[in-house]
Amino acid sequence: MFPAASRAYQAGPVVPGSVANLTELSTIPLTGLPEGFPVWVVSLQQEARLRTSAAALIANQIIASTDPARRWFMQAYGPGDANPWLTQLNWFFNSATGSDEATGAAAGTALATLAEWKRRMGGAVLSAGLYHLTFAAAEADPSLDVELSGAGQIWIDVTPTTIANATVAAYTAPTDIAEYAYLVLVEALDLTPSLNRRIRFTSGPAAGCVSFIQVVNPTGAGTNTARITQPVLLDPALGTIPQGAIIAPAAPNTLVVETLFDCGAPAIKVTKGPVPATSQRSVVVSGLACTQATPAPASQVSLEGPLGAAVAFYGCNLRTDKVLGNGYVVGCKTRNDGAPSLLQGNGNADQVLTIATTTAALIFHSCCFDSGADTSNVLLVDVLADGGTGVTCLPGKTEFAGVHNMICDVLATSVLQVFDAGVVIVKSGGSLYGTNNIAPAERGYYCQAPGVTFSVDAAPTITCTGAGGVDTRICGVNNAWGAYPVAATPQLSTVAIPVV
Repeated sequence: MFPAASRAYQAGPVVPGSVANLTELSTIPLTGLPEGFPVWVVSLQQEARLRTSAAALIANQIIASTDPARRWFMQAYGPGDANPWLTQLNWFFNSATGSDEATGAAAGTALATLAEWKRRMGGAVLSAGLYHLTFAAAEADPSLDVELSGAGQIWIDVTPTTIANATVAAYTAPTDIAEYAYLVLVEALDLTPSLNRRIRFTSGPAAGCVSFIQVVNPTGAGTNTARITQPVLLDPALGTIPQGAIIAPAAPNTLVVETLFDCGAPAIKVTKGPVPATSQRSVVVSGLACTQATPAPASQVSLEGPLGAAVAFYGCNLRTDKVLGNGYVVGCKTRNDGAPSLLQGNGNADQVLTIATTTAALIFHSCCFDSGADTSNVLLVDVLADGGTGVTCLPGKTEFAGVHNMICDVLATSVLQVFDAGVVIVKSGGSLYGTNNIAPAERGYYCQAPGVTFSVDAAPTITCTGAGGVDTRICGVNNAWGAYPVAATPQLSTVAIPVV
């Protein structure tokens, strides 16, 4: 690497051994400079070399010179190089005001893109500890393909924008009678424009919990009332591991309504070294919104990481038609513009999970599925399937734990369905219930041959309500309720997900 403090003397003008930034680099006189001449660029902590080339310019990689026939080529760090950026743990991003020549070490010196951070890492194994990436604006491509050491972690926090402040007048948690969480505000705040937006509670026992607005004025009591998802504890302080516990708010707790920055459709892939004795997340993504500007997106969110240190999404709004892979999705909302989202785990890529295979590849905890969900190889803990076709269990395995709300509003559709070789394991004797409007021929639960359903403890109560709905625990053929000795599903991490 070219020494930063030295100066190079050629037959022509004096040429600095280092320049402050790329602007200075592009204005260096080239008279007498040989092919491959090196200059150290302080802003990027990287060497540039002069080459004869007409290659297209690429930001921070191929830089114009004073000669149109020559270019400055930045010399990328590779795995094993003494890369000074690898020890910087706190990174800030702002696509509106940031610069990809900045250090990224503070909000005032933020990078503009995640792509620049990935370029600086150079494909190295990230081993310095916890890399905390904070975004203050939308990020066009939030995807990662990284390798971490056993101690390496990445937390991605997308800072939301507050659009309203309010106070809780009353909150009703979901029960067998009240089938969903219900919020009433003190203020006469019209929540209609905030449909699908996130709520964050800011005082009381639920401070730090997040929820999503599902239906405004569901009972006709006013537009300051809403059906919401159960409040789940996110990271109450920046830099704290998200907790994942459900906590009920109470009057007169305060809250804010938030807009999340749109960050495209993320794909997170992690390779990780041996995990320490204390299980940890490999990558945590918090507060991201996915493809919000595009109607009916043909996009997918994918998570892929080691089972002992899974990727986790917390409090995100995922407007996508697929969530695939393995990991945790906690306190999130999925929606697909009127169609069910496909939720499919692939912890064992070459194996379809069956009744005898108890590893749940993809876990959804305290999440909401707009217009229902099609599931395969997933564990659902305290979820809300709100509208559409409820939950349809596809080939593979779907496990339920906790209390679930299936609110089905599609004519002649059961609220919980099993098709083909679908396998359902109900890990608790709680309730699976829902509303199926104007569908007299359909049921609360429908198992179509050769679907199979087992209850680990006791058969849950499944209720179908609404005009003409048929209450039933099970119907269809080639299926059974009954105790089945299935071991507890191995959790992807021992941190944050409460035992059900």
